Amino acid sequence: MAGSESQYAPASTPKEPLLKRLKGIWRFSMIVNLAVGAYIFAHAGKKNGGKHVENVEKAKPESLLEEYSDPYDSIVEKLTPLHREPISEDQQRELFKWMLEEKRQMKPSDRGEKKRVDEEKAILKKFIGAKTIPRI
Repeated sequence: MAGSESQYAPASTPKEPLLKRLKGIWRFSMIVNLAVGAYIFAHAGKKNGGKHVENVEKAKPESLLEEYSDPYDSIVEKLTPLHREPISEDQQRELFKWMLEEKRQMKPSDRGEKKRVDEEKAILKKFIGAKTIPRI
């Protein structure tokens, strides 16, 4: 009878979770990913670094300044208005009203922010109700 009991006993190896079964594959893929990233990072610096240093050493400082043109200079020139028309008081009041509505829709996250928003709303209300508005 002792032999018959062992025939009906369940298998002693429970099923392992999928993650444990794939642990070796997961580790291998992470190591390969890190190796490829390190390889790309190391070779990207070598590709452009050598040519740039040689060109700077050969060029004279005066020629570098002559060739240099700030890309932001042209953008700033386009954006700065040459003639600015003053904004009328009615337009300013409308702008302040719009700003007040936006402040009312805000949801402050803490007391300090709520206090700051309330102060800004009070200032906007004073500007809207004032007889004269300071120029923007």
